[in-house]
Amino acid sequence: NEYFSGDAIEKLCLTILENDAVRLLDLSQNKLGVDAACHISRLIQISCCLRELRLSENHFGPSGVAAIAEGLTDKDSIRVLDLEHTGVGEQVLIQPRLFAMILLSYISSVGRHRIRCRSETQPLS
Repeated sequence: NEYFSGDAIEKLCLTILENDAVRLLDLSQNKLGVDAACHISRLIQISCCLRELRLSENHFGPSGVAAIAEGLTDKDSIRVLDLEHTGVGEQVLIQPRLFAMILLSYISSVGRHRIRCRSETQPLS
């Protein structure tokens, strides 16, 4: 179960878009899923004020993280992005190319950003 439904996250994102004073959004440890990731992706695409996005320990999985990464395309306002422990796990090892291309495109388009996204899997032996 999610702590916040997709509808609640959608309303939160719409409220943030109406308030240009919000610079940091911390939704860590809220059991958010793919629907929430899609709303957050749209928020990233539209917001010009949001600078820091902390999303660690949610249940986005590969699809949700990819949606968030797509939101970052051609976007230079986000300075800190925390995607640690978001359920990407082994899927990143299986399909890293698209994920890496999107993130590398974002990193190369903007200079000094901190992005933290760790895989939950054990190293291959």
